[in-house]
Amino acid sequence: KTINMIVLNSVQMSACLQKSRYSDGFCDAVPVSSDIAATGRWMAKACEQLGLKGDMMCNSFLQTVDHYCNSADHTGKQTTRRSKPV
Repeated sequence: KTINMIVLNSVQMSACLQKSRYSDGFCDAVPVSSDIAATGRWMAKACEQLGLKGDMMCNSFLQTVDHYCNSADHTGKQTTRRSKPV
């Protein structure tokens, strides 16, 4: 795994998340980005559950998910979804 591959995968994942529709529960376990300790524990636990403990690609992937879940883009999708009639 090279740094170029990690960066490319992060960019692709970020673009995919930005284009995605809101999905209930996707970000529920993601802590607030400013809580660095909680974010680190969440990433370590999630990578371990995926069988990828210590894998840089997993950490990079989850950093992208963390940034998305704590972004205005995600919050905007959530607000838009709640305002639409069911």
